[in-house]
Amino acid sequence: MNTGIQHLHHYLPYIFLLVLIISILRAAFNKIPNVKKDKLLLITLILAHIQLLLGMYMYLPAATKGGVMIFGDHPVTMILGIVILTIGKLKSKKIEDNTKANKTIFISFLIAAILIISRSADKLF
Repeated sequence: MNTGIQHLHHYLPYIFLLVLIISILRAAFNKIPNVKKDKLLLITLILAHIQLLLGMYMYLPAATKGGVMIFGDHPVTMILGIVILTIGKLKSKKIEDNTKANKTIFISFLIAAILIISRSADKLF
């Protein structure tokens, strides 16, 4: 079972990053008509949170058994990136002006993408 989870945690980021980049581009060009009902933003958050849960599932048993995490900043950076994604989505839902909501999504998702890619680039490519 752990092997399957490791494989899923390894290959899911490709799908997540593709969806994240599409969401960033849609927000950059103001193509998200209704931030509250947009399914792609929801899928982006769902994939991010699934990836986080898979990572935590693999990390926590190793940490409690005295295992050494070589890249200790990886979990912290990923959690921070996903928190920024979630806060950006929640803030944009409260904004009535569609242009400002798209700008909020663009900025928060771009910052989160930079954080996530900075810690995953060596594993992705």
